[in-house]
Amino acid sequence: MFMWKTALVGTVAVVLFGTGLYFLLRSAEIAGYRPVEAGLLHAEVERSIAIRYSRRSRISSVREYAPSLAYTYKVDGVEYRGSRFRLPSEAVSHSESLIRNHLVRKGLLKPGEVRFVSSPSRPPRRITIYVNSRDPRDSAVVLDFGDCAGYQWYFLLSSLFLGALALLAFFIERGRLEEHEQRQRRKLLSQLHEND
Repeated sequence: MFMWKTALVGTVAVVLFGTGLYFLLRSAEIAGYRPVEAGLLHAEVERSIAIRYSRRSRISSVREYAPSLAYTYKVDGVEYRGSRFRLPSEAVSHSESLIRNHLVRKGLLKPGEVRFVSSPSRPPRRITIYVNSRDPRDSAVVLDFGDCAGYQWYFLLSSLFLGALALLAFFIERGRLEEHEQRQRRKLLSQLHEND
């Protein structure tokens, strides 16, 4: 008798545990960043062409938009230069207005502004960025480690519950198998005694 239900519950528990652990480690990574004031040197929406391959082996080009920026900041008296908008992955979209709205919300561009470039007559705009405490060269304007990051404890607790359930089901099934085996052995022994 194959214990497929137990194996299925155990597999789900392992997947949930892995997901919870992944988000827990991501949350710990976020905790390593601290806010720092920076001077914005340049900000605009950059357009690029991406090549896409479809299932039918057709090649097409698609416009993609991403933030393009540069800023300077100081940590412990040392000046650094950064260009990341978002960690861990950059914001890329097929919508120029979506990226522009991100830049406006973070104070990198003003509403209606297409580009910001600092110059001697236009000082750098003050913004807040996040800097990695262990490596000050690692910085970004936005920390976005996933929408599910707040659910890591639910994933972990669910996995522990399902893991305990799978373990319990395994021992129950194992007990049934041993009982079935003993009945078969007794039956076989009684048939052997009858034949003697």
